[in-house]
Formats: sequence, structure tokens, C-alpha cells
Amino acid sequence: MLFDAQGPNPDMDEVFKHYAEALRIDPKHKGAHEYMGEAYLQMNDLARAKEHLAALDKICFFACEEYHRPQEGSRGVRSEAKALML
Repeated sequence: MLFDAQGPNPDMDEVFKHYAEALRIDPKHKGAHEYMGEAYLQMNDLARAKEHLAALDKICFFACEEYHRPQEGSRGVRSEAKALML
């Protein structure tokens, strides 16, 4: 995950730029959607995090690891978004 690799205070503009480029190249890139959703959660942007969760849901017709996998220090896009919606 790019923003974890940059340390505790990543340049989020740079993070989003790289994930957006990955999605431009491959709009169905599961990892990019997963990490972009995680990055939006870090920024407290639930609406955009849910957009990437919805994209993963559509891409992962049958369950895929990126849709359910918790990230280190996080519960993953799906569970985090659900928790924030409550």
C-alpha cells in the first residue's frame, strides 16, 4: 500500500495520483481500488471510499481477497466503510 510505505504523514495528493494512474491503466485493478478506498478512509472521505468498495463489489462477482482482506492497522475497506455507516 503506497500510503503506508510513505510513513506516518504521506503526501496524499501523490498517493491519489498514483492510484488514479493505476486505475487509468486498468480500471478493474482490484488492489488499486482496495488501496484507494483505504486512502479515502484515512482522509475521512466515506463517500469516495464507498465508491471504490462498490467497484470492488462489482469486479469481485465471486468473493475476492481484496474485498475482504484487512490491512495492517485497519479492518479493510469493506468493514471500515460499514463501521462508519453505522
